[in-house]
Amino acid sequence: MSKNIYKELENTVLKTLKYFKEDLTVTDKSILKNYKGAFLYAYRDKGTSICLLDINKHDYSKSEKQMEFRLSNIWYYLNTTNKDFLYFDGEKLKKITRFELNALFNIHSNEVLEKKKLLNDLNIELITFELLNLMTSTRCWKHYVLNSNNPALRRLRNYFDFEKIKKTDKHIELRAELTRLLK
Repeated sequence: MSKNIYKELENTVLKTLKYFKEDLTVTDKSILKNYKGAFLYAYRDKGTSICLLDINKHDYSKSEKQMEFRLSNIWYYLNTTNKDFLYFDGEKLKKITRFELNALFNIHSNEVLEKKKLLNDLNIELITFELLNLMTSTRCWKHYVLNSNNPALRRLRNYFDFEKIKKTDKHIELRAELTRLLK
């Protein structure tokens, strides 16, 4: 996050805050310190709310219902008590309306839920199990992955950068990571 964007955010929001200024000066500053993507920002005289719009910042190990619940909580805190709204698109910070906030948040929520569905459909645990099984049972596991009709291994080839996996010489570290994923 550019210091200039935080300064612009601080200049815009701090004068409105009467209470809980630490929301902006401590919490939000810490959240945005190493963040480079788009975000939604809502504020009132008694505090702030922020929503990072990077879909990779969500915990996809949760169930779909849990993710929907989490997204609805984020929407609630952004939308219900706040009066002013900002959107940072990755380059510029601009003031937006409640309607625009809701539209942007709905797009974000749909993207998150679509990614969750894709991850569920991929069945990463099965892919991990199949790859780990091959790596521990044969020395030419890369050949099997490349030529297999196994649905899990086909998903591995289609959705992941298999060339990077194929080039790894650190089989023990990769096996350890795959084993950790299965736990």
